[in-house]
Amino acid sequence: MSNDIRTQQMIDLISSNEEFLNQFGALAKSVALETGDPSFARFVQAITYVSRDEIKPIFGGIKSAMKPEKVSKSKDPKAPVDNTWRSEQKALFTGRGMQWIYVPIDSVSHLLEEDNEVQEFFEAAGQAWVRYAGPRIEDNTQMAAFEVRTLGSKVPTPKNLIYIPHDEIMAGEFNRLEEGKTPAQLKLEEVAQPVEEDEGVELNLTEDSNPDVEIDETLLGNDEETEINEDLF
Repeated sequence: MSNDIRTQQMIDLISSNEEFLNQFGALAKSVALETGDPSFARFVQAITYVSRDEIKPIFGGIKSAMKPEKVSKSKDPKAPVDNTWRSEQKALFTGRGMQWIYVPIDSVSHLLEEDNEVQEFFEAAGQAWVRYAGPRIEDNTQMAAFEVRTLGSKVPTPKNLIYIPHDEIMAGEFNRLEEGKTPAQLKLEEVAQPVEEDEGVELNLTEDSNPDVEIDETLLGNDEETEINEDLF
């Protein structure tokens, strides 16, 4: 499920809560009257500051509770291993062009060398793109590995990996490239060429341009309507 869909679900739930809307509206009116400032932008800014202190910790606790449990290794070497999660994760990235997703540039910057051309492409787009490499266990936790191709999207660099928690991937908390295409198909790694204006060539068809050449004025035409010889048809 994409982030846009989840955001819309939250909007629907909040907007359908009449009790909250009534209290929120009353609060907004009270704040505006008491401060003498009916600025909606400053009210939203104030709500954001308060939410960071009062509401964000609640979401942090919920997120921690929803994370998958750490993998416990059995002492019995013959004990069967449940790899269902691996299959479910791989299924999300099966198919042509389904392996590429967008991630924040900050999440891959530690793998990019200075003056790396790919980083310039990332910065131009405002986001980075990585290719799914498969399920992994990192710090005894289920993760999804993604390859950061620092030499261009067509050159594999299997050791350059970043990891995203498996639960986030299964919750759809990622964005694929547009229309399931690759960076090459979307031309994300091409340098934009400046468009040059075609000034054209101006022809000066006058006798002064070459006094040795006599110009046949019948070839140039004139503004008067030319009589057509109907016998030709």
